[in-house]
Amino acid sequence: MKSVFLFTIFITICKAMVSSLLTGTNNPNSTALINDRREIKEIDVLRQIINQETLIRLARVRDVKALVEDVTSVKRSIGSTKAIISSLQQAIETLKRQLGTLSQEQKREIQKIEQNIADIYELFNNRTLQTVEKAACKSNEKIEQFQTFLTEHRRLQREVDQLRQDNMEIRDLLTNLNLTRLKLNADCKDLKAIQKRISGSVTFSKTWKEFKKGFGNPHSSYWIGNDVIHHLTKERNSSLYVSITLQNGTTFYELYHQFSVSDEANKYKLFLGGPAIGTLGDSMLNTWSSTDNLFGMYFSTTDQDNDRASENCAANKKGGWWFNNCHDAFLNGPWSPQFWYEPWTPTVRNGYEIKETLMMIKPH
Repeated sequence: MKSVFLFTIFITICKAMVSSLLTGTNNPNSTALINDRREIKEIDVLRQIINQETLIRLARVRDVKALVEDVTSVKRSIGSTKAIISSLQQAIETLKRQLGTLSQEQKREIQKIEQNIADIYELFNNRTLQTVEKAACKSNEKIEQFQTFLTEHRRLQREVDQLRQDNMEIRDLLTNLNLTRLKLNADCKDLKAIQKRISGSVTFSKTWKEFKKGFGNPHSSYWIGNDVIHHLTKERNSSLYVSITLQNGTTFYELYHQFSVSDEANKYKLFLGGPAIGTLGDSMLNTWSSTDNLFGMYFSTTDQDNDRASENCAANKKGGWWFNNCHDAFLNGPWSPQFWYEPWTPTVRNGYEIKETLMMIKPH
């Protein structure tokens, strides 16, 4: 519509120009010529405008043609897609028919299998089935019985192994004990008792002078005397045998290989060495604390404090002994059990357990 409008304007202008030229022939004035030239320029401008509009229109026409071609190509693609879809639908129908055929065959196979199972089941009557079930139950019971037996056997085997181990340890202990007893019995004539306690008739809370000379009754309770002990052991070739008998009759003992006591000038200093063997346990050398080890300790009494403690152990413990700070072994404590603590730790912890104590020496 715009092109037609411009073309109409162009025709109108041309007519005006022709009319103007015809009129100008009768008017010789130069003004008319100028007007003609101006109109010619305007016509040129309009022609240029029309040319540009024509070019634009032609470009649009080309775009429309290209669009039409694209639409045509899409239509062809849609046609091809429809053909493919149709082919796929045909293939699906074919697969459905094949699956239907297979399903029928499978059903027939399943029916055959079911029939075979039914035929097999008919071969076994109820009695046969019951017999089989009973046999299976018996087998399960036997299996369970065997498993129980196996578990019990393993438990008993472990107990037997432990008993064997314990028996070996007891046998070794008895062997050592018998050897020691045989040796002591063979040398009994050489043993000399230096301390003995059977009852609380004799107190051991004595002075330095009393322990020096000795006191008590050799047939019941007594201390042989520190001077005598020094005289018997000054060559340092004696052993010390210690035993404690409990109220229930059980006797524990300990044997120290080396035992000697110095003279009064050296405060009856104790020299003690191993090996220590026995059932009582070593509470004189192998103590829980180094401050309770009795090796190298001086003798202390209620009136002469030679121990390493800040207190007077002999006065507080109510008995003379080789104290350190203070002791794990102390055989001269008060007989009253409420005061006599730790006679031989850890084997004997209280005096009320004790029936008898004995200290003997024997030269090598």
